[in-house]
Amino acid sequence: MVRIHPTVVFQDTVLAELYCSGAYTPLGMSEAINLCKYAVQRFEEANIPIIRLGLQTTREMEKAGSIIAGPYHPAFRSLVEESIFSDMASSLLTNGGVLDEEVIFTVSPKDVSSFHGHKNKNMYTLKERYNLTEINVSVDPGQERGTLAMTVTGMKTKINRFDHQKDFN
Repeated sequence: MVRIHPTVVFQDTVLAELYCSGAYTPLGMSEAINLCKYAVQRFEEANIPIIRLGLQTTREMEKAGSIIAGPYHPAFRSLVEESIFSDMASSLLTNGGVLDEEVIFTVSPKDVSSFHGHKNKNMYTLKERYNLTEINVSVDPGQERGTLAMTVTGMKTKINRFDHQKDFN
């Protein structure tokens, strides 16, 4: 099993001194999400469980000024999961050549919030990027977690987190 923690700079540490002197530059949030997304996919592909992704918030961390730099977010894992589902949906839409259409995505019940994204970010982004008229989300209790299926004009395409794509008719 693994724990994935992007480096966060805490006050009153040697790393904080390095950061303040310009000797250390922490990852930005988007870079940390992309690197962690890659790590998650590789660990899952190798059947290595990830027991923590991002730092667990403590009382010390909640104090003003305790974190001075680095990609900290209390729901960091959710941000990574959201990004993975955005990539999967983009891959399906790009490979399916979908434009100006209504699409139906099917997810496991446990993946609904990851697919939608925080404040429906993925839904808005996908609609705008692919000029979609409508995105519907269907929940299938029998669908494997971490997979995403897309139906357009009666053709169903499915993808998993490891980018292995299958067509279902």
